[in-house]
Amino acid sequence: MELNIKYLLEQFLVDPKIIDNIGYFDLLSLLTPTSLHPGGLDITAKTIDIANLKYGDKVLEIGCGTGTTTTTLSMVGLNITVIEKNLNLLNSTQSYCKKHCNNLPRFILGDVCEIDNFNLNYNEFDAILFECVIGFIKNKKDIINNVKKYLKPYGKIIICDMHYNTIPNNDILEKISYAVDWRFEVLYENDWLNLFNEYKKVYWEKFELVQSTITNINDIKNLLKFQYPEIDFNDYFCDKINEKMNSYKKLFNSNKLYCNGHIGIFS
Repeated sequence: MELNIKYLLEQFLVDPKIIDNIGYFDLLSLLTPTSLHPGGLDITAKTIDIANLKYGDKVLEIGCGTGTTTTTLSMVGLNITVIEKNLNLLNSTQSYCKKHCNNLPRFILGDVCEIDNFNLNYNEFDAILFECVIGFIKNKKDIINNVKKYLKPYGKIIICDMHYNTIPNNDILEKISYAVDWRFEVLYENDWLNLFNEYKKVYWEKFELVQSTITNINDIKNLLKFQYPEIDFNDYFCDKINEKMNSYKKLFNSNKLYCNGHIGIFS
């Protein structure tokens, strides 16, 4: 369902508790260019370098978040095609890219599970990027094997994600599942590697996860004004958005204590 900021503001005046019911991804879509993926843009830049992606290469990005990675890839001269199933995140990414990219990506609203319906060509892409996405896919191995046919013969599958070292308490897992509207499967490092055991492992690196910085009301004001410059947001609304976002950050920070991030490249 599309999240309309003006309608949200109107409903907020009637009942401020409406903010409490906004899921994580829809809230994130209001706060472009916020990014909470493991390692941030430093890891994205490192991944591009390690994968040896070159100017003009065609990259299929599965899941775009709020567009920070999409924009970064486009700005270094890569030709990006995005598949994103959340309409609000896709809209935010399109808006952000229009402000920063000379070469706009191709945007596809849909689920990667239905990739064969999107009029893409086999052997089309130099790389396929999964950044914090595979955890949200059922039948993971089947989907990975299916998207591979859209790679060029020597193309790469690139992942940037996180794996568990130990299992957190059930309360954390339940709250995360509720926040993202998805029942998570706990995957350890070997589980990730087993997803790609039919592929050549080009690169694998673990890294420590950094705790997300807690925001304040001014941070939220600036993010909202960046995306919606025509709207005058009152302090109470910004404070409630900030409160909700920080509740998510604290939850994800507690989960990170049980995890490492990883970069993987497979061919």
